[in-house]
Amino acid sequence: MKFFRNININKSTLVVCLIYFTIFAGYGAFGQFNLYLLGTGLTAFKVSLITGMVPLVMLFTLSFWGMIADRFGRKYVLLIVLVCDSAITLLYLLHGGFVYIFSLTFLYAVFSNPKTALMDSVTMDYVNSHGATDYGKVRLWGAVGFSVASFMVGYFISENNIKILFPITAAINVVAGILIFSFMKFEKNGNGDESINFKNLKFLFKDKMVLLFFILIVFFAIFSSPFSGFYNFYLQDIGASNKIVGLALSIMAICELPFYFFGSKIVKKYGFQNVLMLSMLATGIRMCGYYFISNPYHAIILDTTHGICYSLFAVAVVEYISNALPDKWRATGIALMWTAYNGIGVFFGGLFNGILYDNFQGKGMMLTQGILTALVAIITYFVFDRRNKQNALLLS
Repeated sequence: MKFFRNININKSTLVVCLIYFTIFAGYGAFGQFNLYLLGTGLTAFKVSLITGMVPLVMLFTLSFWGMIADRFGRKYVLLIVLVCDSAITLLYLLHGGFVYIFSLTFLYAVFSNPKTALMDSVTMDYVNSHGATDYGKVRLWGAVGFSVASFMVGYFISENNIKILFPITAAINVVAGILIFSFMKFEKNGNGDESINFKNLKFLFKDKMVLLFFILIVFFAIFSSPFSGFYNFYLQDIGASNKIVGLALSIMAICELPFYFFGSKIVKKYGFQNVLMLSMLATGIRMCGYYFISNPYHAIILDTTHGICYSLFAVAVVEYISNALPDKWRATGIALMWTAYNGIGVFFGGLFNGILYDNFQGKGMMLTQGILTALVAIITYFVFDRRNKQNALLLS
């Protein structure tokens, strides 16, 4: 009961929470898209081209969306991408071959990828201006939405046409758009700062520690990338049905909740460096654990660590970027961070996963990537520890 008494939600906070819920419910509903592709009769190579193209598009477009949002208005741009994303998702209901699906997925990636970064920047704006809550307590409702949608869609597509995920996803995004349009106050012209452009993007990396942070995020994303597409294949390798896959995704999202709720407090108490290392190391150990599992329900037990592995990571990196960069660059900085993670990292990680999966199957892929992830965690800790000691010497 104490947990619920601590949730102080005014009207504005409730709206932001509901928008997070719906946006991530859309992601959850779309989460089994790769299984839809496998059912279309396309070869595994063509499926990998389609799924691998999504993070590649993010690599080239997300920073653009971030700068557009910083300059012309973050909420306004978020509404635009939601409307376009909904329309494009419905086009999957039409019949088409590889070229059609590839082209449509390209457009989907252009308008779907920026939703998380834009919503994160909108939330940090709200947190900094109102001070009534923190990022983690708002972000946890995204995990709730993802969990509910993952389970429901996973249940329905076990007995009905898998294409049902497309109208469900579109409808959820429409609801998110309605909430934004009806209840959020729009910036008339953003901040109108003409200095926000690609030419001045180098300003973000004047601090070498910020640049090193982005590099470490890329390598962590590459090695932990099985969770961005190949985890479904691992589960099917050990005998999981579509319903169990949906259950696994739902449970992972549920386990994120307490760590989102207390995430900001944990980061403030123990420090960004320690929390980031903990989440990375836990991810590596967890992935190694999958190697020894042959029962999908045992894998789901291991999935309960997802809150430590992902939620703490997400809270730590978003708050680090928000504090390390000027406010006017917030959306751009967060967009670049997710580009490093979900764009560069997931794209090259997907290629690496494909090689590992073809040669060692799901278990071997998880073990290899888990060992490499743990190594990145240790390096990350010592990199930041060295910087902290240097700063301490300068202040002494």
